Amino acid sequence: MPCKKCKDGKVKWGEKGECKYDSIAECKEANPDSHYEEIKTTSIKELVISPDAQELAIDAISLVNAPAIEQDFVFFGKEKNNLTFAKVDEEKRMLVSPALIPNKQIFRYDPNTDSEYYVYFSPETVRQASELYLKHNNHHKATYEHKDRVSGVLTTESWIKEGDMDKSKLYGFDLPNGTWFVKMKINNDELWEKIKAGEYKNYTFKPSTIEQKIGEMIGVKDFKFNTDITETGIDELLTPLELFEYTGKEILRAREWVIKGWLLKKALTLLVGQAGVGKTIFIAQLAAALAYGGSILGKKVLETGNVLILASEETQNELRLRIKAIVKLLELTSSDQKIFMRGLEDQIKLVNFTMDKALKTKEYKRLELSIKKYQIKYILLDPLISFQTGAYDENNNAKMEQFVKDFIIPLAVKNNGAVIAGHHTNKFSMISIEDDGELVVDHQIALNSARGASSLVAAARFVLAFQPMTKKLFNKKFEPHLKDGSKFTNYAGLIEAKSNYNVVEDDINWLKKNSVSLEVVDEAGNVSEESLGVFTTTDLNKISKAKNKLKAEQNEQFVRANLHIIKTLMEDDECTLNAAVEKLVAYDPAHADPDVEEGTIKTRIRRQLENGLNGKADSKNGLTNQGISFDDGYNYWIARDHSKHGAAKIFIRRGKDFKR
Repeated sequence: MPCKKCKDGKVKWGEKGECKYDSIAECKEANPDSHYEEIKTTSIKELVISPDAQELAIDAISLVNAPAIEQDFVFFGKEKNNLTFAKVDEEKRMLVSPALIPNKQIFRYDPNTDSEYYVYFSPETVRQASELYLKHNNHHKATYEHKDRVSGVLTTESWIKEGDMDKSKLYGFDLPNGTWFVKMKINNDELWEKIKAGEYKNYTFKPSTIEQKIGEMIGVKDFKFNTDITETGIDELLTPLELFEYTGKEILRAREWVIKGWLLKKALTLLVGQAGVGKTIFIAQLAAALAYGGSILGKKVLETGNVLILASEETQNELRLRIKAIVKLLELTSSDQKIFMRGLEDQIKLVNFTMDKALKTKEYKRLELSIKKYQIKYILLDPLISFQTGAYDENNNAKMEQFVKDFIIPLAVKNNGAVIAGHHTNKFSMISIEDDGELVVDHQIALNSARGASSLVAAARFVLAFQPMTKKLFNKKFEPHLKDGSKFTNYAGLIEAKSNYNVVEDDINWLKKNSVSLEVVDEAGNVSEESLGVFTTTDLNKISKAKNKLKAEQNEQFVRANLHIIKTLMEDDECTLNAAVEKLVAYDPAHADPDVEEGTIKTRIRRQLENGLNGKADSKNGLTNQGISFDDGYNYWIARDHSKHGAAKIFIRRGKDFKR
């Protein structure tokens, strides 16, 4: 180990020595040759089967006493092996074992150069080796101790572990994905007795010389380095994983927003809604906005790009009609960006699920090529569930996570764009009307409304939820204020249910579906018109808020008019809400009407008191409950004691220098 100079000019002994010597001579004098042996540098090299190799064969699998595979390392040298992997099935005379483990280091010693190093095989090379073994029909060949051929040994199964559900776990193995397993049937009585006695512990490949060991292991006859094998050197053994420190001095980069709050580069946006609510219309509008620029429903598009729509439930013609209607109504001008599409007549499957793994389909790989060829930046899938095939269950969290994280999101990452996916929901209402008539959005229900496994919503960075307008809600809240003759079916609400990067809007954005007529031609050349829907924003939110504000003001006036009565019920600055209701019933004008039940009057008074005493005032932090102040210098408010039950837990309280 030589003396080496440090950056500060000092000299150290070896790689890990202390920089304490003033010169190399001093270093050598302090560390004479008699005190150490020259330590050899050990490297790691990847071995790869060259595509040019024409004669590839794994001749035989050998049953040996000293196994060739360990848990931590794979060695060829007999003296370095001490673990047993093979599992014995006594009744069926079966032997199961890993044949080759990917990324496991294989010790190699070269006597010509007196050097030691390790080689390893990638998962791809392991798979290739397993295929070549069967390709050359060597499943019936076996040796013992790498020497003599034996009869009565047949490889009955050969497989690559693909996932956590692999059957190798049934045999007690917990090895990485990509491991090549072999199962052998032993019909040779003499050999079987030796196996049962523990004389043979594993499989390994037939070697004779060091070069031949590696050659036979990967199936290359007459293997020599730098011929059919290419080497990739790694200068050092494994080093600690690099970690990155936060110092507070870093330059902070802006997030790569495409549409703030809705779309971010390299992320998935999920659009959920019931069938027929307008998801496809929105997806078409989103595609147009991403290509043409400008804004969509009040949201500005920050970066345009080429768009691809993959719609498995709509024809290409339908998609063209929708986009044309959007361009017409919104008066979009021409753009350098393009919109590409595939409809239901060109439906593709991107991922094939088996019982224990998921694989890219040929169409997925072709799609990757198309994304590159046409420089696609934004991909819209509708509906998401249509792009898988095989043993898939949308309620299975593991499979849904694998589908989205391993296959869908990478499409956005590779093209530095974004993926938007449509998905169906359960039929939950995401909104409710409070007793005071206020419309409340339930973001939690909106978030959990997506059908199937929760891992889908977890993987998406943004979730936009569509809520259909109901007839009851429309008639009660909006119809009296609309003069254009529109119906409840013309409206749908858009809710920002989730964002991992910003605070979502707390209100629903009501959209109106406008009818746009387009001139079309049938196959016979006859001209007619088709009607298409396009969303625009509305003022329904303003109407709802104005109505709620008016109602709140009326309730507060009711409370103020009756506070002089409520004050007479106060004991220690509080009284039950129920006591106040009972007292005020007699003063209500409807009490004298025999056609009005007393219970109805009490319910109305209770709501008026609760809402009026929960007076809301705007502040910099949003809406804050303040109660109401009265001329006597007190503030009055609603309080609840959750240790009690029923009407007894709700009180009217008062206090001076009011603080909630």
